[in-house]
Amino acid sequence: PGPDRTVRVERIGDHRLLYLDYAGPVSGGRGQVARWDAGTYRIVHETDEQLTVWLSGDRGEIRLKLPRVRLTAP
Repeated sequence: PGPDRTVRVERIGDHRLLYLDYAGPVSGGRGQVARWDAGTYRIVHETDEQLTVWLSGDRGEIRLKLPRVRLTAP
């Protein structure tokens, strides 16, 4: 993948912190979970329209530009 690759992301609900170190089966027979990487992040730039972060992990480093999406209540 090139440096300007676009990847679709989807917001999901927060998970309990106890799952940070969990590896094993997912309830309801929905498969397995394993940690792919761990590391730190740093906010590089922030505007009302976009958040740019730097992720540094065991498997590498990457800069992400995340669009800010306004969520509306149903």
